[in-house]
Amino acid sequence: MKKLELGSVYVDPINAYLSYREKCGVRNIHNKFQYYRKLDQFILKEGIKNISFTQDQASRWRMPFQKESETGRYKRINYTKKFFEYLFIRGDDVFQFSDH
Repeated sequence: MKKLELGSVYVDPINAYLSYREKCGVRNIHNKFQYYRKLDQFILKEGIKNISFTQDQASRWRMPFQKESETGRYKRINYTKKFFEYLFIRGDDVFQFSDH
């Protein structure tokens, strides 16, 4: 899998997660890169320096982006929600998104 070039502290966990998903049989993983790039930009903007994600940060991440369609917002949140579940299982201090 081609690795994403990102600028935040999340670069290695994101690439490890995407590689894991691809090994599990997820096809066309590159089609989801845009959502992880947006997450990377958000992490940089928030000034997050370690692998953590608070409830307040999660609330801001769930807010619609400027000129973002509802479908785009839904995909951004759901693809990255799975990533945060992966981090949580790893033992990282990240907020778990609810399905409600």
